[in-house]
Amino acid sequence: MEQHPEQKLNVTSGSADIFGPQPAHEKRWTIHWQGSHLLGSDKGWSMGTMTGVTGEIYRDEKLADTFRGDEAVANHSQNELTLSGHVELVSADKTATLRCDKVLYDATKKLFHAMGNVRFSGRVGSLGTFPELIATSDLKKAAVPELFGKP
Repeated sequence: MEQHPEQKLNVTSGSADIFGPQPAHEKRWTIHWQGSHLLGSDKGWSMGTMTGVTGEIYRDEKLADTFRGDEAVANHSQNELTLSGHVELVSADKTATLRCDKVLYDATKKLFHAMGNVRFSGRVGSLGTFPELIATSDLKKAAVPELFGKP
């Protein structure tokens, strides 16, 4: 089969479901956008920059969070989604909210790395403003990088 080189596609609005690699092929996130530039080939798209984004993050095939932001960059091959500009993440059970300037979601590790004016509110109350915060994809655990994962 002849393969075609990657090409840039401009898509005004749309949405996509992103799945992890085989064999698990679990759903990672769903994203909706109002404008985009996608890089792809006949095998599908590999990277995209989208504006006016909303969507959902999944953990173990269940909805973990909803999100919104001014812009998103999705890197399918690295299993990463970066949101920037007025970012807001809300846990599926609506008990936690994370707001920041920018967040990198690593779907392999199931972690958010929030940066810039980070504010977190949850069952323990409201925390912030921090320059950085690490949180699990379900927003049940969050801490500054030097304390995340410590007892």
